[in-house]
Amino acid sequence: MHVPGLDPEPPTLIDLEQPLPGERIRGDTPRFFEYHRYPAFSKHWLKGRTIIFGIILLGFTLMAFAGNQMILKDLALSVKLALLFFFGFLSFSMLGPALATAIRYRRWSLRSERALVLTALLFGLVMSGLIDTQISGHIQQETEHKLRAAGIIDSKPVEAIKKQEKTPLVMALKLLSAAMIYGLFGGGIAVFTYWGEPRRRKAHAEAEVMRANKAESEQRLSLLQSQVEPHFLFNTLAAVRASLRTQPADAEAMLDALIDYLRATIPKIRSQGQHDSTLGDQLDLVGHYLRLMQLRMGHRLSVQIAADATLRQRAFPPLLLLSLVENAIKHGLEPKPGPVSVRVVASETATSLVIEVIDDGVGLGATAMGSGVGLQNLREHLKARFGDRAGFELVSSASGGTVARMHLPRES
Repeated sequence: MHVPGLDPEPPTLIDLEQPLPGERIRGDTPRFFEYHRYPAFSKHWLKGRTIIFGIILLGFTLMAFAGNQMILKDLALSVKLALLFFFGFLSFSMLGPALATAIRYRRWSLRSERALVLTALLFGLVMSGLIDTQISGHIQQETEHKLRAAGIIDSKPVEAIKKQEKTPLVMALKLLSAAMIYGLFGGGIAVFTYWGEPRRRKAHAEAEVMRANKAESEQRLSLLQSQVEPHFLFNTLAAVRASLRTQPADAEAMLDALIDYLRATIPKIRSQGQHDSTLGDQLDLVGHYLRLMQLRMGHRLSVQIAADATLRQRAFPPLLLLSLVENAIKHGLEPKPGPVSVRVVASETATSLVIEVIDDGVGLGATAMGSGVGLQNLREHLKARFGDRAGFELVSSASGGTVARMHLPRES
């Protein structure tokens, strides 16, 4: 439905019958007690608010009835005044919200809906003020008439008070206080909730996307782990088998190093696929791996790992560093004849933890070092987990090899 003067944007598709994002409705609690968990100006919200306000108002009405009865000594009049008080207060607290609720279910665009909701609340405030003025005047008139008849009050002081109440200052103060009361109880507080709902839904949707991305990245990490373990083990066992007859001492040393590696990593590696480890844990894992690579490559590989004690305590995602080092060995160092070296260096800036794997291998131009599935998974894992706060790059080193540089936010 198009209303002249309102924007023809697509209608809002919010499910008004469902709780707000992040809210849970307890099954053992009456729904009207949790009305604030639903969208403002929805049916559940209006029903629950009406019941809660009605219960509170009923308590005040009974107190007003008791007070009137004690003073007026007239049961019929006290009941009449109490009912006028109850329905008068209920009307100004519910008229605007009820109109706003009806508007939300017409499914206008957000901009049009907001304009109409505010208009409905203002209209309800004005109408409620008029109704309340009539009811309050009637209650005051009935009460004064009864009190005069009983000789409890004199008409002259009352008229003097009424005259004072009509001064500009008093009228302005009364108007201001009435606007505040009508605004607060007539849906003014709910406007802030209503206005913030799109931001809340957007934030919740972004959080859900991040959770989904993190879950996907954990699955990719598990896949990466399943790729690293057999590849590493099969290559190592093949090297041991090849060395058994010609170099039994090297084969024995390789087996000892493999046993040390497995003893250190197997009890932890499954849990680390789901939880963070420390940088120190990952450097130790890389150290075991590189020790085996030194034995496999005939001692032509030199290794250096540099990280101070403070950095070793930093939280660090598992297996990512091992993937970088394995990539450097496989694509950069193994294809190059003669002595080769790899350095793993940890440092930090004001905002980032920086890890570099530096090799003097064949370099980026000679292999497809940066196009493997493992590095693609690494990039996606960093993106999903840290967003734009983390990064990864491959660049050529001064020695002709490659530098794989990964930086993570320091709070990670």
